Amino acid sequence: MTLLTRLYLSTILANKTVILLAAGLPILAYCLPQLVPATLKPSLLEPARAQAGWILLWTVCSGWLFLSAASTGEEWRRNGLLVYAFSREAARFRRLRLIAGSTIGFSVPAILFVFGTFLTSVVGALPGDQKEAELWIILNLQSCFLYLTIVIPLATLGFAVATRFSSTVSWILVSCHFGFGFFFQGNLAPYLVSSSPPGQLLNLLGPHFYLADLTERLVFKMGPLPFSGFAQFLGYFAGWGLVTMVVAILIFRARQ
Repeated sequence: MTLLTRLYLSTILANKTVILLAAGLPILAYCLPQLVPATLKPSLLEPARAQAGWILLWTVCSGWLFLSAASTGEEWRRNGLLVYAFSREAARFRRLRLIAGSTIGFSVPAILFVFGTFLTSVVGALPGDQKEAELWIILNLQSCFLYLTIVIPLATLGFAVATRFSSTVSWILVSCHFGFGFFFQGNLAPYLVSSSPPGQLLNLLGPHFYLADLTERLVFKMGPLPFSGFAQFLGYFAGWGLVTMVVAILIFRARQ
């Protein structure tokens, strides 16, 4: 475990925020549907828990995780820790190793959060039929992999941008990039495809992060994605993740 990984994990564990979020997300996802009219029809309660869990997860991801990564990058650059870590690494692939160490650190809370959401969806919303239950578990696992493929590279990008600019600028840029791909790209896609060539180019090159949100399939119990479709989605987001990591390595700056 690298120096940056150990430092980031010790920092987030010391302030207890990640622990509160990891414990609070499953509790909120389980309890929130009790406050809405879903309780009037018991068959809707379990899908509502799964829906609440994944919505909360994506919200925390775009809020706390990206902001935590950006704040860490700015703080480490200001106090000279990145210069110290940079000097301790061997000359070859030094920047790559520093980015990799920080990425491992950001992966831990992301995995904790998605694990809690997975447990909520499987334990609190598992269908009674055995065949449906198996498909439900597979669909939730697919959601977990797609989530991690998107979130971890974006957190690393937020960290890298903050080493060159400020944490506020970094969080705004990364959150807007994520929000455009997750919320607006799906809604704008039909209009962009039928619009002018610039709109079609934007639709082609823009990040279609909304494809990773399988909440609708959970709510309506549509079953998991076919293996070929899931592999295509995973490959697409892995490609975006690779591009994001390359940009993060290029932007990263250890010195003030």
